[in-house]
Amino acid sequence: MVAESESEPDGLTGGVYYGLHLEQPDEEMVTVIVRLPKATGDSLNQQARRYHISRSEYIRRRLAPAGQ
Repeated sequence: MVAESESEPDGLTGGVYYGLHLEQPDEEMVTVIVRLPKATGDSLNQQARRYHISRSEYIRRRLAPAGQ
């Protein structure tokens, strides 16, 4: 069995891109801690699961300016 490439278009869904909105190699990153109501945290978890990514990555993608 040959593994399917996840970076090449497959004719069904197009290319798959991982790491969207990740930091640039020369950009300094900071850590931010946010307190949220449990209901908001649960909602973020649910949304992240829909995209099969972590809650942190989901929040990063939502906060990142378009095209970064």
